[in-house]
Amino acid sequence: MLGNKTLKAFVPTTDAKKAKAFYGGILGLTLLSEDNFALEYDSNGTLLRVALVTELKPQAFTIIGWNVPDIYTIIKSLNTSVMSCI
Repeated sequence: MLGNKTLKAFVPTTDAKKAKAFYGGILGLTLLSEDNFALEYDSNGTLLRVALVTELKPQAFTIIGWNVPDIYTIIKSLNTSVMSCI
């Protein structure tokens, strides 16, 4: 029924400005739309909807991820990029 439909991923944020800096600025995703409810990005053909919420409850499990050829290089790059924004 849904095997031939486009997947859309959802992640929450309480801060749209910081989310834009991270998903657009650091990760380099293209912002497709923005309203009072969410930011929506293109992640190589998969839609990522960053939903604006009033309360964020951290989870003990992964909620989103990307397949990458070298995870250690990506982690190092993300750590450097995030630290430069703080």
